[in-house]
Amino acid sequence: MIEITLKIDPANKLLVSHLMAMIAIMADVEPQVEPEKVNIFEKKLLEKTDNILKLQETEQKPETAVPSKTLQQVREVLGTKVEAHRDAVKAKLTELGAKNISQLDAKYYDQFFDFLTAL
Repeated sequence: MIEITLKIDPANKLLVSHLMAMIAIMADVEPQVEPEKVNIFEKKLLEKTDNILKLQETEQKPETAVPSKTLQQVREVLGTKVEAHRDAVKAKLTELGAKNISQLDAKYYDQFFDFLTAL
């Protein structure tokens, strides 16, 4: 049996992530240390590792905000505003990366709706 002692700064995320990868690879191996013999440092390290894993999972999940307005609702308001404010509407669509309402990304529906209602 090989015994390895590591002193790791939990703030060093790169080192901790490499350690977590090593632990994950070894996860299928039964522990050879009785639970009551695990010292406080090891328990704290495992807690911090678990917290970092949860943090990484959270960071990897992109937030996808669901717009509260639908394309149909945006179109309805656009229909009432476009005659009087054509240039402003075109400029706002261009700013949001769309040539027309059909090309507007759904994540901008709420913002564009608010813009239109403010006209």
